[in-house]
Amino acid sequence: MATRVGVIGAGGMLQYHAPGFRQGGGELVAIADVNKEAAQASADEWNVSQVFGNTGELLDSDIDAVSIIVPNKFHAPLAIQALESGKHVFCEKPPALNAGEVEDMIAAAEKSGKVLMFNFNNRARPESQAMMKHIEDGTVELTRHRRSGSGGQEYQDLEAGSQQRSCPVAARLSTCST
Repeated sequence: MATRVGVIGAGGMLQYHAPGFRQGGGELVAIADVNKEAAQASADEWNVSQVFGNTGELLDSDIDAVSIIVPNKFHAPLAIQALESGKHVFCEKPPALNAGEVEDMIAAAEKSGKVLMFNFNNRARPESQAMMKHIEDGTVELTRHRRSGSGGQEYQDLEAGSQQRSCPVAARLSTCST
């Protein structure tokens, strides 16, 4: 049986989420938005049967999961509300406004026993995969440095605590001198 998904947010990101869930075997069955007319227009475009003007009604409906695609400041409260309602959550990035909110989201997921997933889709992009191959084969190495001088040339090794000169990038070619 397909996972029945409701989307919170009828904006532009729906053009990616709707086909993505369908391609993944999910069934997009509901859209909720504070602007119910926008939700209805999106539902008509994507052939979705249920439309809601508030999240509570969506969460009371017969869905298994929600996709949260609203402004960032609403990610954490909506995800927690959905998890507490017994729904799995797929949340657009960034997960929340700060680490504390993310910790609250994780705690709600653990308490509910439901899945909380964030849309960090860049890991699937070809350039990200190519960079990982360069890191794995040693062409590029990761550094753990931070700038500690005003001129941008002094860096502190965060693991060893030592001062050294380094290239001012997070990942550097292994041929770059230190």
